[in-house]
Amino acid sequence: MILESIAEYIFSQANVVKFKTGNSPRLFLYEKPLGAVGDEPYALLLTDIQGASIDEELPDYHKSRIQLIVSSDDHDEGYRLALDLSKDMTIHGLDLEDMHIYKCVPLNLPIRFRRNEQNRIEFSVNFNIILRKR
Repeated sequence: MILESIAEYIFSQANVVKFKTGNSPRLFLYEKPLGAVGDEPYALLLTDIQGASIDEELPDYHKSRIQLIVSSDDHDEGYRLALDLSKDMTIHGLDLEDMHIYKCVPLNLPIRFRRNEQNRIEFSVNFNIILRKR
């Protein structure tokens, strides 16, 4: 649920326009469907494998991590898009329909990984997020 709400907010931000082909977004949650984007750059949002922590005294408050992965054929374009999306995902105090995000902040600049089997370069940015569910 965390990613869906954040993705809806991110889709309203200016830099996400770079991740649309016609009416097809190229920002995916959890996994990229096979063959979904062709040669276009795309972004993927993942939740922390350990999930969101729960405090028994504050059950509606959660801390978690989110990972942003940007994939591109071009190094400079991929790095720039990862930086742009990192700025869009940096949040300090935002009310959404199902949660209040106290903060969502990047922990690092984009980390470059070697080319994958599709000859694409991937960049990763990790975020800390603190929120209260409604």
